[in-house]
Amino acid sequence: MDYLTAYRKRKENNHNVLMSVAEQLKAEGCKVYSTKCNKPRDTREYIIVEKDGKRNIVGFSEVPYRWYIGSSYSGKIAGLVGEDIYGFPFTVDEIIKSLVPITEKRDWFYVEI
Repeated sequence: MDYLTAYRKRKENNHNVLMSVAEQLKAEGCKVYSTKCNKPRDTREYIIVEKDGKRNIVGFSEVPYRWYIGSSYSGKIAGLVGEDIYGFPFTVDEIIKSLVPITEKRDWFYVEI
């Protein structure tokens, strides 16, 4: 598999994982936001989770490959799970427990998913 094919496959996988996690979080009473996908091939790299006046970000960063909660540099960070799959290393409970009080509203940039 060439680099660009692998890159696209990884981005699509990560998008699908985030959308699955978003559905699980919504089932727990959270609101989930992200950037708008305008084109069929657009993918999301992070989601914003809110519940009870608290918020945090959950996402995937490319260099080096890692999932994170909060910040891709100083938040809760975990590497990839498995050799050939890009699984999700956090639980819904871990995400909900990580939420912090909202200090500033910036919803104009995001859409609810």
